[in-house]
Amino acid sequence: ENGHHPEPEPEPWLQLKPLCRDVKLHMNESGKQRVSYWGTRWKQVDWVFVDHPCYLRQGSPYGDGDAFIDNAFRFSLLSLAALEMPLQWWSKVEGRDTSKDAVLFLANDWHAAMVAVYLACKFR
Repeated sequence: ENGHHPEPEPEPWLQLKPLCRDVKLHMNESGKQRVSYWGTRWKQVDWVFVDHPCYLRQGSPYGDGDAFIDNAFRFSLLSLAALEMPLQWWSKVEGRDTSKDAVLFLANDWHAAMVAVYLACKFR
């Protein structure tokens, strides 16, 4: 009761701002796709989210009971968009240099697993 009661920090995703819009990604079988990036900086970390109409559905991102039929497309698009983000937005932020600064891709689940494959194939 007499102790210090700090105000909780707002969650980072409540403060999202548009970073880049209408970025074209080339997917062989699916043609050109356009994505947008939203994000914020919180505790010295950039939090970036990919926006595309295929992600606007209710329920689980994987499937409701059975896997969604478009999982391969959606997760491939997410991986390609993640790789493109530093080139489209991060490199334009003052003081950042994608040729010298470290960029970390966190691919901690199977839906982001193609990041490593695309990174090796596209940028090696």
